[in-house]
Amino acid sequence: MPDNSALLALAKTYLETQLRLYGSVELSRLLPRADKQTAACLVDEFRNAFLDLDWRPSSPLETSLTLTPVAAVYLRYSCDKSNPRSLDQQLRNCLEKAAQLGHWVPWDLVFADAAVSGTSAARRGYQMAKAAIEVESGRIGLVLIDEIGRAARDAIETLKLGRLMDNCGSRLVGCTDGFDSSHAHSKMMLSMFAMVHEHFVDQLRGKVRRGTDDAFRMGNNIRPPSFGYKLVPCLDAEGCPIVDTKGRVDVQKVVDDEHVEWVIKAFEMYVDGRKSPSKIAAFFNDHEVGGRKTWDGPNVTQLLTRRTYIGEEVEGMTRNCFDSESGKRTTIKVPESEWKRRDVPHLRIISDEMFEAAQARRRQCRDAHDTKLKNAPARTSVYSNLLIRPVCSCGTRLLIGRTGEHKSLFCPSAKDHKHKCQMGGYKSVRIIESCILDHVRSSLTPACEQEVLERANKFLADEIKKPVKDTKPLERTIKELKKKVALYLDKFEENPSEAAISRVNAYERTLKEREAELRDIQSRQLSTPVLLDAEAVSKALDQIRQLLNSDKEIAAPIIEKMVGQVVVSQTINAAKKRVWTAKFAINLIPVIAELTARSQCLNAPTWEYLHLSDWTLLTEAIVPLETVPPYVQIAPELLRLHRSGASIESLAATFKKTASVIRTILKFAQTGEKPQWEPKGKKRDRKKKGREKESDKVECKYLQFGELIAERRELGETFREIRNFIANEYGVKMSHPTAVRAYDHARPAAAIAAAASGRMPSRNSKNVLRPEQYDEIRRLLCLQPRVKYADIAAQVGCSAAAVSSEKRRMTAETNDEAKRADK
Repeated sequence: MPDNSALLALAKTYLETQLRLYGSVELSRLLPRADKQTAACLVDEFRNAFLDLDWRPSSPLETSLTLTPVAAVYLRYSCDKSNPRSLDQQLRNCLEKAAQLGHWVPWDLVFADAAVSGTSAARRGYQMAKAAIEVESGRIGLVLIDEIGRAARDAIETLKLGRLMDNCGSRLVGCTDGFDSSHAHSKMMLSMFAMVHEHFVDQLRGKVRRGTDDAFRMGNNIRPPSFGYKLVPCLDAEGCPIVDTKGRVDVQKVVDDEHVEWVIKAFEMYVDGRKSPSKIAAFFNDHEVGGRKTWDGPNVTQLLTRRTYIGEEVEGMTRNCFDSESGKRTTIKVPESEWKRRDVPHLRIISDEMFEAAQARRRQCRDAHDTKLKNAPARTSVYSNLLIRPVCSCGTRLLIGRTGEHKSLFCPSAKDHKHKCQMGGYKSVRIIESCILDHVRSSLTPACEQEVLERANKFLADEIKKPVKDTKPLERTIKELKKKVALYLDKFEENPSEAAISRVNAYERTLKEREAELRDIQSRQLSTPVLLDAEAVSKALDQIRQLLNSDKEIAAPIIEKMVGQVVVSQTINAAKKRVWTAKFAINLIPVIAELTARSQCLNAPTWEYLHLSDWTLLTEAIVPLETVPPYVQIAPELLRLHRSGASIESLAATFKKTASVIRTILKFAQTGEKPQWEPKGKKRDRKKKGREKESDKVECKYLQFGELIAERRELGETFREIRNFIANEYGVKMSHPTAVRAYDHARPAAAIAAAASGRMPSRNSKNVLRPEQYDEIRRLLCLQPRVKYADIAAQVGCSAAAVSSEKRRMTAETNDEAKRADK
């Protein structure tokens, strides 16, 4: 659609020309005044009709007031570099021609397209003009264009327009080329005009293509710089910009240092991080890479296939197939042999290895989505949305479903009891993954390291003692098989038969097996195994631990090799509750071989030798898929530390929980009584609501004043002095436990160390007991078991609480020794 200024100029031209042509005749009363307000109204009318997709032509009021026949006008210019005044000039010519032929052109029958090629029939203004001719068949007696090329530059579309005019009984007139469909030879003239205009476009395309190819061969820039590059002026020896014959500054493409790291980041995320293009696009949008937030998957895919990043520019990789009727362009890939290439080593950003790895991953992703391809890789292997993809005990792979906000897995065969599957319900993906991974983590113990070290070295020692296998007999067998295959092929050419074909196929299968056996023996003999040490095994298991905590896209393929096929089964317990279990076998050797090869570890050849020798260390595992509440997990450790003498405050700082929560968990550990946690979102009654608000305020004090309390404590002030200072300066009252909690939150190291050792935390206190004082307390407690704690505290010079804590610690140690003796 023409812009606002072009429409306003078009409306003014229409009013002025019509008043000039019809000012003294009866039609003058149909024309409004030629002022700005009237022109603005005409612009709004044109715009509304052009943008209304449900627009239908209607009979104008002028036809009921005059017997003058009505004409329609179509205007167009090709591209945005054309003169916008071209529409005004075309309209003036058409209006004058209409007046000369005795026709009236109403404003609602003026149609126009701006900056649209005539090779396409999918033009809004052109389609509106054709619709008006069809609907008003016989009433629009004349259609005016400046010349045939304005209507269409496609031969077929031009002839279709001529047939439409004949069927509707309308007359097509070109104002400047002299075409008139009412003439006897108009069909022949229209065919000639159609061929001339299409040939003109074809010639123009050929010249543009020729100039583009020549500019590419000369090393000139023919396209805007892609992401990662920029254009800079070319400078002469004196440092001045070089100007061409047209007065334009010559520019050259260079690497944009600001964007280089993001190009490398995209390739690393795709190859090493195994991220999808959509996730890379989301990452780029979050960081506003290149100053934009419009990255999407296709943009990233184009970036990953751009060969300029490896120092090679390619032109003509695709060509466009244009449909003149719909206006759609179809991209067709050109054979690689027809590409035009040029080396640009100064534009290299990515290594050849990284680029080829990205293309290999793209081919793998394409194969995974090809439904017609046999033995295609699974989609989850290229874009992992699950760490573990288990199968049901019936053999059916579990599918992703939802039973709420979170992803869950279910068996699709259970609904119809296929394969006698009785599995019911859903199981959360989070629960399945966490239970299996926790079991794998717990299995990577020092005992596991020792077992791997001993068994692997025993196998390697046996392999080293084995004599080198003689391959000469196998090589002679292969040579004889090749001769037999060649002999039977010659016989088959002379006398083809099915027996000869089967015999050749049998020999070829045997030959492939023997060649594979020979390659296997030679590969083993090339690499002499070396015994492993404890450090090598420890580093390998550390790599596995790091992998289990890495991103899902990286960890999923490796975990699949480690645990193999995970079989999930379901049973009904005595309480008639479904119990889910997972069965799998942990095999560390393939994973260690791959991880050490990636990190180029010195022991990588040994691990690879173990893997190629099919030596495995399988550990069967049956894991219940049930969640264990966090308080149940930490309860035994809390109880042990507390019995060892750790205070409630120290434990709260260590486990980052409140003192009340620690007391509740300790009560559960001692009595087995489950805590009555208040459900999330439950409304409290009004009586509790006020107290809860007050407690919330207290809970927030340790966050608000933690750093202040720690700083003043380090200056030597007591907690009482600090509390008084806060009350006077900030008007906030604070209890001693809250002040202690605030200090532990700001400086947690002392509390954590105290919880581990069972001692009282120092909290920067100058009254911390010396080791000899602790020894004296223990001696007095042994000599006088029934004496009061205050008396011992007076003798040692400490508090009664310190004596009580040491007594509790001694009791815990005695109990532990008794348990060990019983075992």
